[in-house]
Amino acid sequence: MSSRLWAKKGKREHSLWGASHSGDLVAVRAALASGQSVNSKRGGDGNTCLIVAVMGGHKKVVTKLLKQEDCDLSLGNRSKRTALHVACSYGRVGMV
Repeated sequence: MSSRLWAKKGKREHSLWGASHSGDLVAVRAALASGQSVNSKRGGDGNTCLIVAVMGGHKKVVTKLLKQEDCDLSLGNRSKRTALHVACSYGRVGMV
């Protein structure tokens, strides 16, 4: 599935989220340049772009997202887990 457009249960997902999920740094850069929000969340679980990049171990994408001035590190998913919580639970020591 293309990282530019994700679908889940018939809903279109934010392309920045899809690029973050797949670790596609080129698509992440393009999405950010087009004005897409670094803080966007995905439907059901409410994971942010940063959270899914951390989950996937996409360090370059995580770094790019963290460099965005408006990146909100306090945002959590539906389980109230932030990117820091996820990094710790996934053993992503290099991302903490």
